[in-house]
Amino acid sequence: MVRSGAEYHTTMRLKLLIVCSVLAAGASSLMGQSPNGRTGTLVVLNKSVATATFIDVASGETLATLPTGRGPHELAITRDGRWYLEQYCMTVQVEANLTVEMAKTMIVPAAIRYQNELASTVANLRAAGVEGDTTLLEEVSGLVKSLQGGISALEASMSEGESDQLGEEALHACPSVLPAMSAVRESADALEGVVADDLWPLPTYQEMLFIR
Repeated sequence: MVRSGAEYHTTMRLKLLIVCSVLAAGASSLMGQSPNGRTGTLVVLNKSVATATFIDVASGETLATLPTGRGPHELAITRDGRWYLEQYCMTVQVEANLTVEMAKTMIVPAAIRYQNELASTVANLRAAGVEGDTTLLEEVSGLVKSLQGGISALEASMSEGESDQLGEEALHACPSVLPAMSAVRESADALEGVVADDLWPLPTYQEMLFIR
């Protein structure tokens, strides 16, 4: 599968991409006021470690550090935080739906076709009196099962996270939906490494590196 841009930044672990969003006084109960009258919260996106740190502008105190998706960059937020939550929830929902769709309609069918080819080869060898090696077949079968289980878990997590309250939906997405998406991707990435190239439906990492 296509790799995330975050994987290309392993040498930049000490660098931070900082985006400031100063919120008006009273917009959050966490905000204070400094001697020079400045109020608000500084939001620091830690790209290499996939977190967001919230710092009180008045005191310089770290209010919280929360996990984000991979490689966070750029932040836009309204005074009440609603626009940010809407964008976050919508982005997670779109990416989760796409993950399920690609896995179901592209990766699983390709993996099963390869699984069937391997099974047929083993059966033909045995019919000819030759003991075939089933190691690859067992590996592919295990990964297919893992992928299908991951898809089901992701769909369940998405369903459980449906809410009329943006805050509740966002709080569910981070610890539940995002890890479920990552689990699907891990199985798909593993299958990419073993499924025959002529059956794999997406550009491989190798093809993207050496494409001209």
